[in-house]
Amino acid sequence: MAYKRYAKKNGKVYGPYYYESYRENGVVKKIYIGQKDSAAAVVPRRNLFLLWAFIFALAALILIFGLISLSSTGKVTLQTQPSYGLNEFIGGQISLSIEQGDSVQKDTQMVLIFSKDNHVLVETTMTLEEFLGSQINYVEITNDSISCINTTVSSNQEVCSEVTTPGETTEVCNSSPQEVCHDEQTENGTIQVCTTEYVQVCENVTSGGTTDLVCSNQTIETEQENCTSSTATDFYYQTPGTYSNEISDFLNYQLSNAGNYVLKFKIPSLGVSDTSKFSVSGPSEPEAPGKSGFLRLSPGRRILSVAAEMQRAKHWLGRGDGEEARRCYARALELMDRCCETLAGKPNMLREYRRWREWAGGLYLGDYHPRGEREALERALLWLHPESWRALTIPRIPPGKTGGRAS
Repeated sequence: MAYKRYAKKNGKVYGPYYYESYRENGVVKKIYIGQKDSAAAVVPRRNLFLLWAFIFALAALILIFGLISLSSTGKVTLQTQPSYGLNEFIGGQISLSIEQGDSVQKDTQMVLIFSKDNHVLVETTMTLEEFLGSQINYVEITNDSISCINTTVSSNQEVCSEVTTPGETTEVCNSSPQEVCHDEQTENGTIQVCTTEYVQVCENVTSGGTTDLVCSNQTIETEQENCTSSTATDFYYQTPGTYSNEISDFLNYQLSNAGNYVLKFKIPSLGVSDTSKFSVSGPSEPEAPGKSGFLRLSPGRRILSVAAEMQRAKHWLGRGDGEEARRCYARALELMDRCCETLAGKPNMLREYRRWREWAGGLYLGDYHPRGEREALERALLWLHPESWRALTIPRIPPGKTGGRAS
C-alpha cells in the first residue's frame, strides 16, 4: 500500500513524500518512493532487482560479443593440413585480404614463426612487396607537410628620448598694497575703519633650461616564426582483394620428428595474425643434442636456405640498400659455416663448400657487387648439391663459364 506524508518546518509545509508499506516475515516495513504522484504505479523491490539484473546481463553480453568481433580481423589466413607424415615438407597457403579503403605500405614486415613445444624452431620474415610480387601494383603517395618553430631574432635599433636640463631658479619678491578693514564702536554706532597695508609676496622664478633629444643604439629581441615545408613519398598497396602465397616461399622445412607443431603468421604493424596447429605422426628420428631446425633439413634444402639469403641480398641491392644486403650476406656465410659442420668425413665436398664460402666472403667484404659475379656465385652455390639444383629452373651453364670463381 502506498501513502503520503508531509513535513512542517519553520512554518512551511514540505511534501508530499510518498512511501510504500510491505510485509516481510510478518513484520510491516516501509520504503521511501519519492515526491511523485501517488497514483503512479509502485514497482515492488523484487521486480526492480530482476530489472537491474537483466540490464547488467545484457550489457555483459554486448561487451563479450564486441570483444570477439574486434579480435577477429580476418585480414590474414593461414591454411595447413591437420596432420603430416614424417619427412614431409610443410605445405599450405598464406592469404592476405586488402579491403576497400585499406592502404598498406609496401615495406610492411610479415613474420612466420614455426615452433614445437613452445620452442621456436624457425622464424623468417618477408616484406609485403616480396609476398605480393607481381600480383598487384603499388601506388605512389606524396605527403606535403609544414613544420614551424619560433626563434628569437636580435637586432640593433636607435632609440631616442627627450632629456630636459633644468634652468636657474631665483626668488622674486614684490610689495603690493592690501586694504585691511575692521569695525569700531563709536557714540554714533559701529563704523568700518579701513587702512592700507603693504604685503610682500615672493615666488620662485626659473630662467633658462633646455630640452634635448638623446638617442642611443639598443639590442631589440623579437620572436619570429620560421616554417619549412617537406615532401615525403612512399608506396602503398590499395587494390582490394585476397592475395595468396605458398608457405614454402617463406619456409622450406622437412618434418623429421613426430609431435604437435604450431605455425603462426603475423603482420606486427597491422596488428593481425593467424595460427595453425598440426601434428606429425610416425616414429621420430633421434635428435642430436643442440640440433637446430636448420640442421634437420636435408643437405639440398640447406643449400636452398643459403640461396634464399643471397636472393634477399640481391633484392636489397636493387633498392640501393647496401647495409641490409650486407646483413643478408653475413647470414648466408653463417648458414654455410653450419653446412660445413655436417661434412665431417667428406673432404672433397667440404673443400668445395669452403671454396664457395671464400668466394662469397670476398663479395661480403667488398664495396662493389657486380651483377655478373653475383649470378655466377648463386649458380655455383646451387651446383653444390643435386637436390638444390633440381629445385630451381635455372638455365644450366657449363662450369667453365661461371666467371671469376675464387680458387
